[in-house]
Amino acid sequence: MKIPYKTISILLLLLYFSKKILVIGMIVVGAIFFPEASKTLRHYCFGDGSQLEVSPDYIKNSPVIKKHLAHMKIGEKHKVGFHQWEDWRLSFALNPFTIEKQKHKIIVTQWMEFAKKDKVVTWLFIIPMPDNIVHTFDCTPYLFHSEWEY
Repeated sequence: MKIPYKTISILLLLLYFSKKILVIGMIVVGAIFFPEASKTLRHYCFGDGSQLEVSPDYIKNSPVIKKHLAHMKIGEKHKVGFHQWEDWRLSFALNPFTIEKQKHKIIVTQWMEFAKKDKVVTWLFIIPMPDNIVHTFDCTPYLFHSEWEY
């Protein structure tokens, strides 16, 4: 059986660009199910390093955010880390993050700079994904920022 030259070429291209395809796939699929994470990853891989403003629509209703805010006083600022199972959607975008409770608003931030070594992984449910896979692109660190009034 003879394998067509085009088939071999396509397979070699897919193999060569597999990390890029995987990261772009996470951005595209994430836009549907995990929009905050998709926006975070897209800005890290293709952004200019400017602060990323993220809508608080989901973040302010996260069980992790609500739990921590319930124990905070006005003027407090906490660094928060949590288990992925506590809020999968938030964990794909932020973890750990800083939360600040001001008199009339809440501010959530995280300096976004993914690990460059393969020791740090993010679990995509049952698949461990090394954080450094994103560095298949020329990534730029930035500040994630979301705030809302209460």
